[in-house]
Amino acid sequence: MIKFKKYSKMLILFLLLFTIVIGNIQSSFATTKVDVEKINSAYDITIDVSSKINLYGDNDEVIAYFYKLEDGGYIIIDLKTNDFIEYSTESDNLFITDTSAKYYYGGALNYFEEVSANSIREVATKEVFSKKIATIQRNSEKVYMDILQTKTLPAGNFSNKLAYTPRTYDTNDRDNCGSTAAAILLAYYYDHINNIYVDKSLITSNGVSLTNKMISYIEPNGGGSTYTTVVNGLNKYLGSRGLSKTSKRLNLREGAEKIYNEHRPVIGGVTKHPTYKEHWVVAYGFTISNLLIKSYTVNNGWGQNGIVINSQYLDGAVCI
Repeated sequence: MIKFKKYSKMLILFLLLFTIVIGNIQSSFATTKVDVEKINSAYDITIDVSSKINLYGDNDEVIAYFYKLEDGGYIIIDLKTNDFIEYSTESDNLFITDTSAKYYYGGALNYFEEVSANSIREVATKEVFSKKIATIQRNSEKVYMDILQTKTLPAGNFSNKLAYTPRTYDTNDRDNCGSTAAAILLAYYYDHINNIYVDKSLITSNGVSLTNKMISYIEPNGGGSTYTTVVNGLNKYLGSRGLSKTSKRLNLREGAEKIYNEHRPVIGGVTKHPTYKEHWVVAYGFTISNLLIKSYTVNNGWGQNGIVINSQYLDGAVCI
């Protein structure tokens, strides 16, 4: 009787461990299976399933898939959430282009390719890093559209874009994306709000002069920028123009209100990767879904408009 109880307990323990192992295998499998039809239907796109490229993260595990869209554009899907991180129906991805390369992904607009067993290169800037890819960072803040708090945005599912798109400056070649975003924002103000914001001599087709001006205020010593340096730099610049208008940091809902109510773009902060640096974009549209800010439509800071970034991968905005 004692032996029977002993073997019964061992059998129960074995079955329990077997169930846990099988469950973990199934769970792992579920995270690598993308519901393409569901995503196609949700965003009115058609994914070219034959174009899939694996994007790697921590522990050299696949964390996202890159696909081309059949009608042009691309989408990157987070395998943990089975939802998009970024996509565009207007612009192709300029950086994930080599099917033979091994790409690492640090979150929205953070693309790297393997150089060696211990190093990776940021595709956009060519800067080389040691291979320390951490988990994609998501914004845990639920940016609810509290109807009692704000009556300035429509309820329900709603999308909005500015009447004009930002200039497509591609001047982020010295780890100066904060200054590039500020230049794009100011050029929009010059073009569509009031030309008092920028001296005419700084308005050029390539944006180099205005970007260099903003570098002197935001990133004079190099090394990238933060919310504090972007806001302070913009305020110093505006003060130098004799303008009382000031810059400040906003949350994503406030940024959407700025776009909708004042018809002005905002600088958007891509959620900072724990290993790498902040990246800045210029947002000129947004989508609300189920009382949440679902996404921003942005200029990516590398000369492309029409990039849609899921709000989970954004952590705030800066306005003038």
